[in-house]
Amino acid sequence: MRNVLLKLHKYAGLIFGVLLSLIGISGSLLVFDHAIDEALTPELRSNPSAKPIELESVISAAREAAPNDATLSRLYLSRAAGSPHVARFPGGANDGKALEVSIAPDSTDVLAVRVWGNYPMTWLYSFHHSLTAGQTGKYIVGTMGIALLFFCLSGIVIWWPRRGQWRGALRIERHKGAMRLNYDLHKFIGIFFSVLLGLSAFTGIGLIFHGPMEAAVNFVSPVSKLPSPSSAPRNTIETQAISADIAVAKASAVFPGATLKRIYLPDSDTASYQLLLTQSEEAWTNYGASKVWVDQYTGEVLASWNPLTAPMGNKFLIWQFPLHSGDALGLGGRWLLLITGITPTVLFGSGVYLWWKKRQRRLSNQRRNKNKLST
Repeated sequence: MRNVLLKLHKYAGLIFGVLLSLIGISGSLLVFDHAIDEALTPELRSNPSAKPIELESVISAAREAAPNDATLSRLYLSRAAGSPHVARFPGGANDGKALEVSIAPDSTDVLAVRVWGNYPMTWLYSFHHSLTAGQTGKYIVGTMGIALLFFCLSGIVIWWPRRGQWRGALRIERHKGAMRLNYDLHKFIGIFFSVLLGLSAFTGIGLIFHGPMEAAVNFVSPVSKLPSPSSAPRNTIETQAISADIAVAKASAVFPGATLKRIYLPDSDTASYQLLLTQSEEAWTNYGASKVWVDQYTGEVLASWNPLTAPMGNKFLIWQFPLHSGDALGLGGRWLLLITGITPTVLFGSGVYLWWKKRQRRLSNQRRNKNKLST
């Protein structure tokens, strides 16, 4: 069993190693995607101590900066002091891609108008998620996640010491040649990061194959569907829609002390505002899993969703992305996850080196034996 796993581990690693390495490196960079994006685009930064203006003014400025036929679907709130609000217009670019307008949170200044997927961090996200190859690429990435999970599990089985050999199981011999050093490092790094790599693989598989994952979770623990209420149809000629600021005030009353993260604007006469907030006990701090739906005309709270009191099946699914992105692990956990994303490259490099050296040694022995036979 061990020998079979060893062969599968070795040759599958040689086949999938390059792609897994690239997916891992891109994931490492995405752990700090917004910080890197603002470093690459300094004009996105504004005065961190300035007082934010009304959101309705931000929305109006974003609409003025976008093409007339573009429809604003949602507004991402500033993630940190000095970071911009980002208004998203699906299909608003000439090539059909989403248009993003970054607005200073303390004014109506348009800081940037960019096409999603055409600037570095969004291209990197697209690569990590689907290899920039649409649904086919997405399934390939999911398959790579399954392969990574296999490497983690098979690596543990192959490494698992026999009785009485635990003391030397993680020993690194530095004075027995490069080949032994690479072998020991491959073994040590693989075991040390196997849990985090396995966690990244498992959560990534769940995010890519969300439907099957939800069905499997629902089989074990029921998963409740989120509400999808609509605003009551009205005479829109006489009835004006409420402002985003009023909708925010209504939602904030449902979850006092929660931080607003996103606003989904009504896209039809019967649609409602959907506001996403994050409570202090939530894992998904950069997204906001607490949801409130507000009637776009009356400001009535139509429904709400509290992830802290949701069924266990929903809680399990909610935790997938914050664990995968490091959002649930804090700053220290993010740095650890960044390093974890680099380890497939290190493991692939050391694995290739070991395979190559063993191959060279085998070919050398074959030539030596052939020469002996010929003489």
